[in-house]
Formats: sequence, structure tokens, C-alpha cells
Amino acid sequence: MRSKLTVLMILAGLCCMTARGYTQDEKKAEEANSTLSTETLFDNQASISVGYQDIGLEGNPAKFQQYFTPPQGFFMDQFTVDGKQRSDKGPSFQLGLNRFDEESYWNNGSFYSVDPIVSAMGRVSRYRFYFEPAPGATLPPLADRKVQDYSAKWSPLRAVQTVKVYRQSQGVNEPKINGDVIAYESRRVGVETAAKIKDTPVTFALWRENFWPGGNLGQPNSRETHATLDWSPYANDRTSVDVGYSYNQVSQDFVASEATSRVLRVSALSYPVPGLLGQLRIDRIDLDQPITRDGYTNSYNSAVLDLRYNVWSWKLRGGIDYRDVDHLNSVQSAVTNSKQKRYYLQAKKQFRDLVTFTARLDDMDLSNPPTADFLIDPRTLYFNDEQKLDFRADITPLKNVFLYGGFNRDRLNNTYRSANNDIQTWVSGGYVQLTPKISANLDFSRQRWSGSIPPTALDPTPLPRWFPDSRVATASVQYAYDPRTLLLLSTTSSRSIGASDASVGTLGILQDRIYEATLNRTLNQDLAVSVTYRFRKYDDNTEAGMNFKEDQILFSLKANL
Repeated sequence: MRSKLTVLMILAGLCCMTARGYTQDEKKAEEANSTLSTETLFDNQASISVGYQDIGLEGNPAKFQQYFTPPQGFFMDQFTVDGKQRSDKGPSFQLGLNRFDEESYWNNGSFYSVDPIVSAMGRVSRYRFYFEPAPGATLPPLADRKVQDYSAKWSPLRAVQTVKVYRQSQGVNEPKINGDVIAYESRRVGVETAAKIKDTPVTFALWRENFWPGGNLGQPNSRETHATLDWSPYANDRTSVDVGYSYNQVSQDFVASEATSRVLRVSALSYPVPGLLGQLRIDRIDLDQPITRDGYTNSYNSAVLDLRYNVWSWKLRGGIDYRDVDHLNSVQSAVTNSKQKRYYLQAKKQFRDLVTFTARLDDMDLSNPPTADFLIDPRTLYFNDEQKLDFRADITPLKNVFLYGGFNRDRLNNTYRSANNDIQTWVSGGYVQLTPKISANLDFSRQRWSGSIPPTALDPTPLPRWFPDSRVATASVQYAYDPRTLLLLSTTSSRSIGASDASVGTLGILQDRIYEATLNRTLNQDLAVSVTYRFRKYDDNTEAGMNFKEDQILFSLKANL
């Protein structure tokens, strides 16, 4: 640990070095020397950020790397190149490489031309992490997720305004402790167009996705085709009408039937009188799902009305969401007809420039809750009664002080399972500019859960981890020593009473504390350095062998080339 502090002190000294400032004559001379000849297509600008990170870890490395694998030693943090022709109508491009190493990287590039308007973009990323951490020092295999996304867009600015084609692919390999593996690969290709027919906008989209389980690139196991069409047949200064239709089809090799869905949507937006905005949406959805064990069909009719009205310093909003759903399983042994009604009302009021108060009330009622896949899960899919209350206040007592506070309560009931939830959430915080050089932030939140969600006799599987009482507090201070030097201090502390994944009946305490200090120093207009020290302590007595403690020293150097 002493060696790390020594390195930190040396690097901090480098950050605080005083760099020679540029005189006006030197700056003009540099700009003159950097002027490119007329034969050069692009005026290139590049920047690079490199870093060194030392991590000391005690405890469970799999839990520490559950969401990402941080780099160690020397690494390239970021490299970007921007090229732009001197003419405003000329082409431009950008290339970016982020955290480029074998464990994780994010690479992206783009090309853009104004006349004609053509753009092309690409993105490749890879993430390595432990999908399911094991207790103690046992390390499961690393999970791997790769994503590729490429697209090209053309805007001829005639009847067809834009044409976009794209290709997306994803590969996932996530080993689990018990030996199972979540692995698949998928590839999607699609096209999107936007046009005008007799001055009315029309958009169309079509994509096809193939899915290979286990990452096998032989014949795909399933295929999905999706098409949407949107049309705006009417619009004036006060009212606009949109019509949409979508079709989706899913087929699987081991099932003879195909799953299909059709959606028809009609929506209207209107300003009937000054200050009043109304929006109405009506949907019809037909779903045929025969590829499950006890296949079913659903039909949805829904209508949503949303009204907003501004009067004096009040902003009012209210509406209703009504849905009628028919459920029928394939053998017609179970039929349900559900009706869901949700009402909401919101009011926002500003008292001078000091206080802004917002309140919202939601109430939902569902009659005859539906069931689906009856042989697999006999439980209802939804809570059939819900009330939600939300308050928030923003206060600015002084020009350099901002405070906020809020309360949310969500009550849910499921009479079929004799279950109820009562979730209460409090938030508060503020910002203060103590001096022209020093500012501070403080935020606190707490969420409490009470109620009962007992597993049914037909479903004795334990519930996943849950936390009846959780608290999170964050605090930070910024000190601008001079225009080139900034010191950041922050801390985050969370404390939860929760249950493990293995047993919901045994409660314990989970604590996660993080302390971080960062010193940023701009040496000149093309060079900046940063030093960060971070300490984290994770204690979890809901599951044995998950604790860890780590400290990091990160030094980064950013240069404009």
C-alpha cells in the first residue's frame, strides 16, 4: 500500500507542474503552421488518452468484476480522429477507440457528407464480466458479450426524404455456476424509409432477425420478421392525425405453427383552445401465440386520452387509459376477459421563483386478471389494483442554493395470490455554491417495502433477492484551485436490509461504500493529466463469500495531436 501512495504522490506532483503559457505571437505562429494546403481533403484533428491503473483487491474477485473487467497496468483509454473539409458542404468523418484491450472495448466510426446528404456509422463493442459470481474465491468462467451495429443513411430530399439500411448482430456467452450456459447469436438486417405522398408524411420499416441458440452459426433456430407503416393523413395548425400498422411473425424450427401479431393504431393531437393540449390514441392488437406449451390468442382494445392545460402558473395534466383484453388458450379450456382502467391527475405549481411543487395521483383497477401458459405458470400476470402517489418540491431560497425533496408511495394488490405490496420512497438533496471556487452536492434516498408475496402451492420456487429497506447517500465537493486545476472529492454509501437469492426468509445487511478523489490539471491547450484514487468496501452477509475490498490508483494523460 505504501508503494501505491508513493506513486500517487509522484503523479499528483506531475499534475501540479506549472506549464509555460502560450503567448499570442506563438499561438498565431502555430495556427499559421497548421494551415493545410488546398490539396488536402481533410483537416484532421486527433486526441489520445492513455492511462495506468493499479488495483489492490481483497475478497471475491468475481463479485468485484460482476459488471465489468477494469483494465490494469498501462492501457489506451481513448483515441479519436476527426476529419472535416474546410467547406461547410464537404464531407467529415470521426473514428473513436475506447478502452481497446482484449477484455473490453468500444469502437465507433462515422462518415458524413452534406451534398448529397449521406452518412454511414459503425459500432463494435465487447464486454467481459462475471455473469453469476460464485461465493468465496471460486471463479466461474468469464461471460462475454459482443455487439456490432452498422448503418447507412441517404437523404435525397425529394419525395423520398430518407432511406436507411442497417445490420445489427449480438453474441452472448454467459456461463452459470451450476454448469448451464446462456449462449446465443442473433443477426438483424433492416431498412427504414421516410417519404411524402401529396405532402403527407409516410414512414415504413422492415427488419428480419435470425437467432442461433448456443452460438451455432448453422441453420438458425428461429426467425422473426417485423414491418411497420405510419401515415399522417391530416394536419393543420391545431390538429394532426396519425395512423400506424405493424405486423410481426415468429417461427421456430421445432414448432410447425407461427406466432403472429397485428397492431392497428390511430392517434390524434389537438390544440382546441389556447393553453389546452389533447392527445387521443386507439389501438387494436391481435396476437396468435401457438408456439408455447399451452398456446393462446389475445385481442386487445385500448384507448388512451391525455389532457394538458396551462392556466396562470398552474400546469395541469390528467387522463384515462382503458384496455379490454380477451384471452383464449389453444384448447379453449380457459377463457378470460379483462378490463383495465387507469386514471391519473397531475398538478404543477410555481410559487414565484422560490418553490416549484408537483403532485401526481395514479389509480389502476383490473377486473378478472388474465392467466397465460396455464400449464407452466398458474399465477396471474398482473396486480389487479394499484394506487400511486407522488410528490416533489424544488426550492431555491438563495441564488447559490438549490434544494429538492420528494415522496412516492406505490400500493399494489393481487387478490388471486393474496399478495400486496406497499413501496415507499423518499428522496432529498441539494446543491450549494459555497465560494466562487468551492461547490458541494448532497443526495439521499430511502426505499421501504412492506407486504406479502407468498409463493403459491403450485410454484414453490424461491423469489429472487429483494431488499425491504434500502438507503443510498452521496456527497461530493468540487474545488477549482485555478482555471487549470480542479479537485473532486466524492463518497457514496448504500445500506440495505435484504434476502439472499437462496432464501427469502433469512435477512441480512448489505453495505457498499465508495470513496474517490480526483485531481485534474490542464498543462496547456493540448495536454491534460488526471489522477484518481478510489477505495471501495463491499460487505454482504446475506450470502457468504461475496465480500470484497479494493483500492485503485488511476493516472490518465490526454493529448490533442
